[in-house]
Amino acid sequence: MPIGVLEHLGLKRLSNSSSVDELAAAATELSEEQRHQLLRRCESLVDDRTVVADEEQRVTLAKTLVAILPESLSMIEHILSLRSDPLAYEIRFSIFCFLDDAERIFPRTAHNVLALVARYLRTVSSDEANAAWMAGHLLGDHWEGAEATEILTELAMKAEHPVGRIAAIDGLAERMERSPSARHRLAEILHALEREEGNPKVRAAAQLARRKAQTRSRALREKSSKKR
Repeated sequence: MPIGVLEHLGLKRLSNSSSVDELAAAATELSEEQRHQLLRRCESLVDDRTVVADEEQRVTLAKTLVAILPESLSMIEHILSLRSDPLAYEIRFSIFCFLDDAERIFPRTAHNVLALVARYLRTVSSDEANAAWMAGHLLGDHWEGAEATEILTELAMKAEHPVGRIAAIDGLAERMERSPSARHRLAEILHALEREEGNPKVRAAAQLARRKAQTRSRALREKSSKKR
């Protein structure tokens, strides 16, 4: 039977179902040298195609990388920069699934994590494995700080490739659901994209996001009026 990720990392008392919080708590018990060793082991596993191709092991590795922030920040940035290997997109998707935990567990590192995700969306040219969508979803539905709204707004207009702009638009649609006070302003931005964006797929994404928000807002008003 293949050795699992946690056995490789020396975290045998945990399981693949352990949360990022549990992994982070275990990592805090390690010495500085042990944490560096853990980071080096993670690096070797990221290059192991057998591990990355296995969903359960890949997810555990992604959670561990988030759990040992801020030491793992440069490694995560490196993973996000890889473009040629399809499996790289798979592990990126997994990392984006858990990066929101960094905002809560490592608040001093949260700004750097946010900047990392923004840089990814600014330059990404492929939505292989839905990684770009997951990055937008991370900022739109899972990141608590208001700064994520401003980042998504900028990226919806200025990301280098349509994939990044569409992912940001999807994220903005989710922010509109969560932030009624910002809904009108964001709807205006989406409307402007419908008129001015050159790419038809991006225009369609903006139109769909705005119409969904209008439908949702109308339903909430009707629900509120029935209660009176």
